[in-house]
Amino acid sequence: MEKTEQQAEKKKLALKLPDTLIILFFLIVLATLCTYIIPAGAFDKVKDAAGRMVVNPASFHYVKQTPVNLFNMLMAVPRGLIEAASLTTFMLIFGAAIHLVNVTGAINAGLGSAIRTFSGSRAYIVVFGIMIVSSVLGLKGSSESLIPFVPIAVTAALAMGFDSIVGTAIVMVGGAAGFMNAFMNAAFIIAQGIAGLPAFSGIPFRVFSYTVFMLTSMVYIYLYCRKLKRNPADSSMYESDKNLSLSMSIDEQAIPAFTARRKLILAVFAAAIVILILGVTKWNFGLNHYSALFLGMAIVVGLIGGFSLNGFAKEFVDGTKSMLYVTLIVGIARAISVVMADGNILDTITYFAAGTIENFPPAVVASGMMVVQAFLSIVIPSGSGQAAVTMPLMAPLSDLLGVTRQTAVLAFQLGDGIVNLLTPTSGYFMAAIAISNIPWTKWVKWYMPLCVIWTVLAMIILYIATATGYGPF
Repeated sequence: MEKTEQQAEKKKLALKLPDTLIILFFLIVLATLCTYIIPAGAFDKVKDAAGRMVVNPASFHYVKQTPVNLFNMLMAVPRGLIEAASLTTFMLIFGAAIHLVNVTGAINAGLGSAIRTFSGSRAYIVVFGIMIVSSVLGLKGSSESLIPFVPIAVTAALAMGFDSIVGTAIVMVGGAAGFMNAFMNAAFIIAQGIAGLPAFSGIPFRVFSYTVFMLTSMVYIYLYCRKLKRNPADSSMYESDKNLSLSMSIDEQAIPAFTARRKLILAVFAAAIVILILGVTKWNFGLNHYSALFLGMAIVVGLIGGFSLNGFAKEFVDGTKSMLYVTLIVGIARAISVVMADGNILDTITYFAAGTIENFPPAVVASGMMVVQAFLSIVIPSGSGQAAVTMPLMAPLSDLLGVTRQTAVLAFQLGDGIVNLLTPTSGYFMAAIAISNIPWTKWVKWYMPLCVIWTVLAMIILYIATATGYGPF
């Protein structure tokens, strides 16, 4: 009886937690207030040897204060939606495509067949298989390419008796473990180029770091899965997962028959995923390519599924409706960066954050760089953008403080990757938890212990990199 009352009290307390949209609006207000408090400043931009525009680290200067007023703060929201248009367009089309596949019963039928094959302890083959594939995409560094895997992973996790957090985590945590140690993605290439390092150098040490992070993450997720197997009600998503539109029943009689038509639809879906992976790894696909790919897939599924023209249109629109909340989350999150850019405080924050590293003891300079980069990834959520802004400062600073430039690049990657699964300004992360209907506060509660573990691991790895002179320089 006492336990029931405690659960009721917890549920009552949970209902008082603000929605993710409300949290984002508060952050926009906070960013606006900061434009009145933090002095406005700017770096001059110059072209590097590769023709990229980067900051001149010696050029920081204060500029006229440009605080953001109330009306411009409100204007930042539609501007954020416009700036995130490529991502939100992709989300709408992807939502329509996955809805069409789902309406045919192909996903439930296919997963039902897979669950029968991978039951019991073999379910972890599915869990960690998705996680490894996600990490490979992370190594390439295309974060948005992870999003199509989220509803698949969540549906599979629910069908195996886990929760939506597990489904989201195996994609996002796997992707982040790959991104943090990437040796192919744009941010890594830009960072190494600015630091003057040979392209794609230092890979063996990154493979070691990637292995450590992946194994640690797998153990963390495995222990959480075991906890849910013992008592599914221990999940903070236990009640809301029952109503999640992605979920499927594990009742044998409720699973649709795996007919030839449904097999063909799943084959088309699988082909789209394969093309997506090839596009990311070989063909330099971007968001517009993803949108076109899933639009084409939706049309083919509509033809195979036997939809009438009007029926196809109705289901397509219904699918986009399911992504409306997600697109709002992504656009409003982008508005935070819009406000700080309008207030000219991004460069000021970067300048003073980089300057604090000089006060760190020599043994932990690399860890200090990581902490600063983690903080800066909140205000500059783009990995490539952060590399272009921060590495011109960090590279020469590392020379002065006795840290190799290769270590400085790794510190940037680790700091950025760890915080990407925490900050509301990360568009692809907010899209992923919105698709899974996971409140930001509940995700943070689940992720925070892993975040601490990752941070400690990163500091150990950076200490090893410093001690061994991780190079070539």
